[in-house]
Amino acid sequence: MKAYELMLILDAGVGDERAAAAVTKIEDKIKSLGGEISKTDKLGLKRLAYTMRSPKKATQAYFAVIFFTADPSVPNEVQKTIKVTEEILRGGLSLAGKEAKKKDETKEEEIQPVVVGEIKSVDEGAKEAIG
Repeated sequence: MKAYELMLILDAGVGDERAAAAVTKIEDKIKSLGGEISKTDKLGLKRLAYTMRSPKKATQAYFAVIFFTADPSVPNEVQKTIKVTEEILRGGLSLAGKEAKKKDETKEEEIQPVVVGEIKSVDEGAKEAIG
């Protein structure tokens, strides 16, 4: 089982109760697929940095973050549920914790110096070109 972090951006026009219900719906979906929710942070209503391209041109939204552990097949099913839930404007799912760090560390490579050769000054290069 892997640890995941799910960020949800919900439409502010639906109200507190429907936004909370949408978060609960996603939590229930994760649990029904065999995942375990470790923490849910409901960050509340926030002003957006820019207007989202949605039918309602949202300038504010409710934010929630769900931390959970699940099998690798669960995130695909959760993303499908997010797409069909009309209260959710956007959802971002990523690996959380140690697993995300391990994945980033494997990409690091040591940079080796490269010997290019002798660099001629501009005057020497111009004399050879003319001459």
